[in-house]
Amino acid sequence: MDSLHQRVPHSHLDKSSIDTDEVAIARFEKHIISMHNLMIAKGQLPSMDPVRRAAEEVDGMFTTGQLPARIPNSLKQRLPAYGERRLLAIEKLFCEMGFFTEEELAQGSIPVPAALGQQPPIPFPYKVEKVAPNENNFKFNVGDKVKVESLPKSGHVRTPVYILGKQGTIAQIQGNYPNPEEVAHLANPITVMPLYLVRFELADLWGDACLPANAKDTLCSELYEHWLTKIN
Repeated sequence: MDSLHQRVPHSHLDKSSIDTDEVAIARFEKHIISMHNLMIAKGQLPSMDPVRRAAEEVDGMFTTGQLPARIPNSLKQRLPAYGERRLLAIEKLFCEMGFFTEEELAQGSIPVPAALGQQPPIPFPYKVEKVAPNENNFKFNVGDKVKVESLPKSGHVRTPVYILGKQGTIAQIQGNYPNPEEVAHLANPITVMPLYLVRFELADLWGDACLPANAKDTLCSELYEHWLTKIN
């Protein structure tokens, strides 16, 4: 699905207007949030990372026009709103995880089995092997100068586009965590790797577009080790 993966653009030169009006939250959106929280608590969903990845792929489907048959006609001529996008992402993710199929979705309803009298088995118990090849062996130290690599990586990424190729300083070592870029694609096993807090000067990030009043300000971003190289 990489061909349908739509990354969110980031540009400090973007001068498009921002709609600041509050939008009412529909009831179905609250149901979606409840499903997220319940499934994470039950161990049926590792985190929000797969949902974010699926939502980005929904963006890609609409951008390319490669829409599955189950998309309602009311959505085929416009981009989905935030809640609709999240719902489509959940549908896509649940199909991947085996909760139901595309054919069952197209039917519009799925028969609910009678109560089993016991806890039903989890269709997709997301229990993975976590591999930590260099646990507690951090490549960088606080104060090290680093560069953010522009990795030719497809799929879901957790590094903002606007800091690719930029230089910063290790401000803090956050510890070892499962790589969310692997979690997002339901990989197994998952690599546990070091996470750093990297500090950037706004003047270095934005160049001539940085306002004089912000020239001495800084921005911090959490970045995983595989995105960083040390500057000697």
